[in-house]
Amino acid sequence: MTNPVIGLTTYNGENKYGHPMVALMHQYISAVSEAGGVPMLIPSGVTSEATKALFERLDGILLTGGGGYYHRTL
Repeated sequence: MTNPVIGLTTYNGENKYGHPMVALMHQYISAVSEAGGVPMLIPSGVTSEATKALFERLDGILLTGGGGYYHRTL
């Protein structure tokens, strides 16, 4: 049995130099790994074809974020 590949949604932000980046709090990656999964970041802004190809390879998706915490590096 192989470990399940779990997609993690990301958010768009900017680094301290103003360059665009895709990011995710490391806690999500650690949680999936500790549960026995293989975390795979899902970048926002890719084509629908690329998104479909990625989703076909995933065993599950964790929708990250929600209320309360948003981090933007300035």
